Amino acid sequence: MKKTPWPIDKEDRRSTNYSLTTKEQLFCVTGESQGSYSKPQLKNRIEKKRIEQLPQRIQDLIDDVALLEYSDSKFKPDNGWQSLFQEITNVEMRAEKILEKNILYSHQEQNNDVQFGFEIGFMLRSLGVKNRNELIWGLILGLFGLDKEHHNIEEDIVLHTLEEIKNMEENRVKVGESLHKSDKVEKRYSEMSRNRLRKVIENSKINPPIKESGLEKYVFEALTPDGYEYKESDIRSFVKDLIISTDIIEIDRMYDKLCEDQAKISNYTQQGVDVKTLLDYIYKNAVLLGEKNRNKKFSRDQLPYPGKRNQAVAALNKLSDKDDYSLKTSFPLFSENQSNKWTITNYGDLLLYTMFGRQEATWIYNYEIFPFKISSEERRIITYGLNETGMI
Repeated sequence: MKKTPWPIDKEDRRSTNYSLTTKEQLFCVTGESQGSYSKPQLKNRIEKKRIEQLPQRIQDLIDDVALLEYSDSKFKPDNGWQSLFQEITNVEMRAEKILEKNILYSHQEQNNDVQFGFEIGFMLRSLGVKNRNELIWGLILGLFGLDKEHHNIEEDIVLHTLEEIKNMEENRVKVGESLHKSDKVEKRYSEMSRNRLRKVIENSKINPPIKESGLEKYVFEALTPDGYEYKESDIRSFVKDLIISTDIIEIDRMYDKLCEDQAKISNYTQQGVDVKTLLDYIYKNAVLLGEKNRNKKFSRDQLPYPGKRNQAVAALNKLSDKDDYSLKTSFPLFSENQSNKWTITNYGDLLLYTMFGRQEATWIYNYEIFPFKISSEERRIITYGLNETGMI
């Protein structure tokens, strides 16, 4: 039997809820009171119950992972741990949204490992880390450090890693310079031409976010400028032809519905069941079966919240086509058959993919806006959603 690596509290150790509640999250975003909680109450709760527990929260994570490593028990096979680590690094990106800047612009940074490291780094930056060199050195030692008898091996690994990092930074500089030149070209026409495009859009039957949807780039790259600017008449003619010859109006309407329903779901709880978390679980565990295979049916016993299964079902009922429930979303996401099997509707498939696959709604404009950066499977998901909802 191994000795205890450090003193462990003999009292029953219960899981602690460290994270911000929904109301506390909304207070951080809006600065406003939430329900029966006043602003001073929310601020005090966050300070006392969340911020002051951050050190213990991090220490608990370190302890738990270290003890799993120390234990003689084999909790998972090696490939199981590898699979788990892939899930851990597949985090939802937050830092760039807070910074409101595109930091991960190089193609070499478009992978889960880099993005996970970026989120950890930004978290440490947000917590006010001072001794960055020492911290990074500690991370390197944690990843590669060996005992003094094997220092030569450690040195080779560390130096090779630093050389790779140097190459990544050099490549990042080149990509940044290239993108900066591209930005300068776009800025030459930006203000006046964008205002003309906005004016045309305001008087048309569509209202997409012109930059995020790709419409701005599509319009200006298709037209010939008059000097550095674009004539309003040319822009108007192009947008008119786009509306006549494509389903951009229907895509624009679908974009509005997806945004509305994402907002509704994000604020929807059913007797302790967070519905966004529920749908995320359904999407990742019932819908996805590899990159090409998609399952649209699942049973009640596949739902999370085993102690609140009835509440989870009640939440799904309010997102389904059942007549005796008030529908929460614009269109049903689910349909239940007589065998108690739930089927995800085509609109449900589109919304879940938008929320948890793409994590934003502007992607659907690629259905009609060049260069059509969507796969054939994504095009099918949009088409089926448009057909089912009667938009086309």
